[in-house]
Amino acid sequence: MNMLDKICLSVDFNSVTNINKLIEKAKLVELRVSEMNSFLIDAIKEFKQNNITIIIKPVVLDIDFIFEIINLSPHYIDIDYSLYSINFNKINSICSKTQVKSICSLHYNEFTPDINQIHKDIIKLKDTKADFVKYVCFANEYIDNIKLYSLYSDFRNLIVFNMGSKGKISRYESILLGAAWAYTYLENPTAEGQIQIDEFIKNLKDLNYE
Repeated sequence: MNMLDKICLSVDFNSVTNINKLIEKAKLVELRVSEMNSFLIDAIKEFKQNNITIIIKPVVLDIDFIFEIINLSPHYIDIDYSLYSINFNKINSICSKTQVKSICSLHYNEFTPDINQIHKDIIKLKDTKADFVKYVCFANEYIDNIKLYSLYSDFRNLIVFNMGSKGKISRYESILLGAAWAYTYLENPTAEGQIQIDEFIKNLKDLNYE
C-alpha cells in the first residue's frame, strides 16, 4: 500500500457543515460523532459513493448508540476499551453480521506507561477479539516514543502512537513500522500533537516515505 493511502483525516463531525472538502482531501476519514442524525447518515452514503473509507468514533460512551452506529455500516468503528471489554461478544457478533471492522482503543492522556504495563494493556485489548487495537499515550519525553515502537514487531493489526508535541514523530514512524493508518486534521486538530494533512503529506514526501 502507498504510504499516502494510510493517512486518515480526523474530524469532529459536530462541527462539519459540508463534506465536500473532506471528499477532496481524503481517502480515509475518521468521524468523531456524538449523535445520530440525517446529516451523518447521508454523509456515510456519500463517502461510500466516493470510495472513501469511513471510521466512526463515537464520543458518547453509550452501548445502544454504538449499536446504532454499527448498523449504519461504516467500514470501521472505534470503541473505547471500557465499553468494549464488557460487551465484546455482542459487539463482535453485530460487527460480523454488518461486515464492520472493529477497533478497540485505550488512551493515556497524560503519560506513557512503562514497558510492562504497555504489554499488559495490549494483551487485554487483544483479548476482546477486535479486528484492530488502537493504543495512544502522551509523550512527555522523546524517549516515550521508543517504548511503543517494539509493539509493531510483537503484535499485528495495531494503531499505536503518542500524542503531544514530543509525540509527533511517532505519528510518522507508526505507519512506517506497520500501523494501519496515521491520523491528521484538515482545519482543527482532534488531539494534541496531531499534524495538518498537507504538512503530513509534504513531510512524508520530503523524507521519501511515500
